[in-house]
Amino acid sequence: MLDRVHIDEKWFFLTQINRRYYLWPDEELPVRKCNSKRHIVKVMFLTAVARPRWDFKRHRMWDGKIGTWPFIEHTVAQRRSKNRDKGAPITKPLNVTKKVYRQYLIDKVIPAIKSQWPGQHRHTIYLQQDNAKPHVAVSDSAVCSAGHEDGWDIKLTAQPAMSPDFNVLDLGFFNAIQSLQHRSLTQTIDELVVAVHKAFNELEWRVLDKTFMTLQKVMEESLKQNGNNAYLLPHIQKDKLAREGSFVLSPACDPDASAAFSAMLDRIDYERRIEILSDLFDAGCTVELTSKSTPVDDLCDLVDDMETSDDDEDMYHIM
Repeated sequence: MLDRVHIDEKWFFLTQINRRYYLWPDEELPVRKCNSKRHIVKVMFLTAVARPRWDFKRHRMWDGKIGTWPFIEHTVAQRRSKNRDKGAPITKPLNVTKKVYRQYLIDKVIPAIKSQWPGQHRHTIYLQQDNAKPHVAVSDSAVCSAGHEDGWDIKLTAQPAMSPDFNVLDLGFFNAIQSLQHRSLTQTIDELVVAVHKAFNELEWRVLDKTFMTLQKVMEESLKQNGNNAYLLPHIQKDKLAREGSFVLSPACDPDASAAFSAMLDRIDYERRIEILSDLFDAGCTVELTSKSTPVDDLCDLVDDMETSDDDEDMYHIM
């Protein structure tokens, strides 16, 4: 996971619908005014994080927090109102389209990775995104070109469909940021942006590191379910392990998950061999059956003995 950057978007609201206050008996209840609780002002943020680690080049701990950027635009007021004069600068939420998303990747995310990435950049770095409609394709030419400038190798990759738990931001890091952001009272979009940036910067890197450990266990549970997402989030008492000094960067894989993964690979390979055999039969290939076995047994033996070669002609060989 040290070569992967997780990116995702999240809405941050100007205020909560319900807030809890602790008051003395002689205190008055605070009055909250809002035009409609169904239309609370909100701003979408694009966030990028990676696994925290020790930076041997800068001789310090790298927190893995690459950055968070709001989708906003600065314009001027078109008419005068009781709140501002005509021509006054205002901040508005920006509609996220594929063009806007591509521009943020090229101008903000990729340059931030290049400026902050610890150690050498000789290996490939993968930008993991989900499959939302405004997202660009993993083969987008503009993003690929920006990722390969100056000797870097930064590529886009898509996470499995319907699997938000495979992204550390959706898995828990966004919730940690939001809990800190709600401690600040905001009334404007500019104040909301400041509050989110403050929460993002103040959050300890250990929170992100523990989320990555949870991600590893989530992958194990998914492997046990043959890729299904019908599992319970695992708990490995990460705080207790940290206090005891037994907190490891890469915990050992569960033997059951390893066995399930091996069985899944064998099944995929077997299905691939069946597809090859089907193509051969469609091309006119025939099979000579023995008298001591059934046709099904002969076909199964044929699949087991089949091997593929990766030569230029892409020919199939039966041993």
